[in-house]
Amino acid sequence: GRRPVRTVAVCSGAGNDEVYNCIKQNIDALITGDVKHHGFVDAYNSGLTVIDAGHYCTENIVCGMLLGKLQERFPETEFFIPEANGEVCRYI
Repeated sequence: GRRPVRTVAVCSGAGNDEVYNCIKQNIDALITGDVKHHGFVDAYNSGLTVIDAGHYCTENIVCGMLLGKLQERFPETEFFIPEANGEVCRYI
């Protein structure tokens, strides 16, 4: 973006549609995943800073915390994070 960052929106997973909500609400920056080319172009043209941190990374960050809260609240139930849970994309 081309302006100081005072307000930041966060959307886990695929947040391309949130680009347009942020533009309408005059938000300064958006942290999300899966932003499409036209979303970046529209954000740039409006002065919105967009950080595309990836779909998996923006969702997976809460799994450990959520697991702990569920185990605490429902001790008689087994919860786990699957071993197959992982990033399928490689960024270089």
